[in-house]
Amino acid sequence: MGFEPPQTVLVLNFDEDTGMDGLVVKARWGSVAEILHFEHEWPDIFRALKDGEITMLEAEKRMAAVFDWFVDLIVEWNIGPDDAPLPITRETMRSFEPAFCTKLVRGWHSGHYKVDAPLAKPSSDGDPSLEASIPMESLSESLAS
Repeated sequence: MGFEPPQTVLVLNFDEDTGMDGLVVKARWGSVAEILHFEHEWPDIFRALKDGEITMLEAEKRMAAVFDWFVDLIVEWNIGPDDAPLPITRETMRSFEPAFCTKLVRGWHSGHYKVDAPLAKPSSDGDPSLEASIPMESLSESLAS
């Protein structure tokens, strides 16, 4: 009997300025290999395009590959009519505008670095101990003799 490590599912949150209020997307965290590949590939696409190392067509192909990979991480979304969300497939993802797909990927990426809300106010650690209230100064010469 083997052990299956749990898979973390992120609930993606989008800033109000994204215009995507009400969107709910849940996606797997991803494996170490997937995250490392993404951390290299995603910024490299934009850097290489900016530096003229790749054409726009090549950048679009590389971004499509990232979107295809990303859709496999999604486990749930509410994109579509209330009564029937669109299927979570590569074809569906490819039907969206690139800017929308980019917002989804960025939401997933920022979910890895989200700081949890502060914990409830901690309890008091009690009264100071008696030992802590004893002065620890050296005695003056007149008291030491």
